[in-house]
Amino acid sequence: MASAKITFADKVGIIPKETRINQVWDDDVNEIKTKHNFNANLIDVNTTAIATNVSDIALKANKHNIVIKSADYTAIINDYVLVSATTVDITITLPTAVGVGGQEINITKMDATAFNIIVNTSASQTIIGNLTDTISKQWTNATFVSTGSNWVIK
Repeated sequence: MASAKITFADKVGIIPKETRINQVWDDDVNEIKTKHNFNANLIDVNTTAIATNVSDIALKANKHNIVIKSADYTAIINDYVLVSATTVDITITLPTAVGVGGQEINITKMDATAFNIIVNTSASQTIIGNLTDTISKQWTNATFVSTGSNWVIK
């Protein structure tokens, strides 16, 4: 009787006796082919990339800080400022645009008075080429977006 050749299917579930790089051998010195994860390094790189972007995800998830103001105020990135200028013009100062490219601040005038909201910049930066912008009508709003060096209106 001729002996049958042992195949990989026959070796499933057998614990390897000896291992070498890319090879596994059993007690009968029959090589058992193994499946390798050639993506292991890729998985490590992607895990690092995901961890690095967690702060971006958190920042985008909490996009706006809603604040209500009736006096001068220096806004912070992602503020949604609701302003009531019922007795005097109110100045809202934008923070520096440097280092926060693409970030936004929204300002809305809530009242129907003749008083204005003056939007000012810091460090002589500009809003579409001007040092200030004025919001004068009720429920008018503007979203100011940092270019990384100045501000534009969205």
